[in-house]
Amino acid sequence: MLSEHQKKKLAQGKDNSLVETPQASTSKNPPQKVPKRTRKPQRAIRTASKRQRQSTPIIDRNVLNLNNDLHHTISSNAEVETACNFEGITRFEEWPTFSGEGEYNHMEFMKTIDMFKEHFSIPYEYITAILHSLFNNSEKKWYYKMRQDHGKHSWPWWKEQIISKWANDSWRFKMENSFEEAIFNIERDKPMSCLLKQKDRLTALHPDMSETMIHKRILKKCGGDLEYAIRRRCIEPFSTEDYINAMEDITTRKKNWKELV
Repeated sequence: MLSEHQKKKLAQGKDNSLVETPQASTSKNPPQKVPKRTRKPQRAIRTASKRQRQSTPIIDRNVLNLNNDLHHTISSNAEVETACNFEGITRFEEWPTFSGEGEYNHMEFMKTIDMFKEHFSIPYEYITAILHSLFNNSEKKWYYKMRQDHGKHSWPWWKEQIISKWANDSWRFKMENSFEEAIFNIERDKPMSCLLKQKDRLTALHPDMSETMIHKRILKKCGGDLEYAIRRRCIEPFSTEDYINAMEDITTRKKNWKELV
């Protein structure tokens, strides 16, 4: 006979046998990897930002070579960007200087600056900012005195002052005399230099005079056989090049040019 203790122990053993014990998995398949969240590397972001900055054009204001007060005159980025476009041509050594010497130095000075402005779209502020560097000797003193008395003005205003100062009645009288006294000598004068000098004198005196009228006035000064010989070689209206070519042809045959009239 089993004791009570043995009966309880036997009953407890039967209950445990009914409980399924988990068996270790014998599968050889490796555990699946849980996908991680993809994240853009911070370095790639910085590289992209750097590349974007490199592709963006940077305007270097130092290429303008302006004086200290230029930042008060050029206020918009568009004007600065435009000024950067003519960096190469507007170096100081390539700008004209004004000495007040010669028959029409002031006219050539203004004409060259106007050409720069038109061709390179140079703003007026740039011209007035470097204007003090383009005057020489006593002309620079005149500029400083005008600037002190009248303050800052645009380039058109300065052109009016230059014309008023140097293209006065005394200058016009001298220029008219120089034009009338200059007579082309076929034996010693060079056609191109003589013709262009006379043309520059008339252009300085009469800016609105047409090229045809300029040629007629110069041709009339030749007079006589020379005028007739030039007219025979040119078909009106003729250009300055036609005029020069005709005079070159005549001077080349100067020994017997009258026979070819």
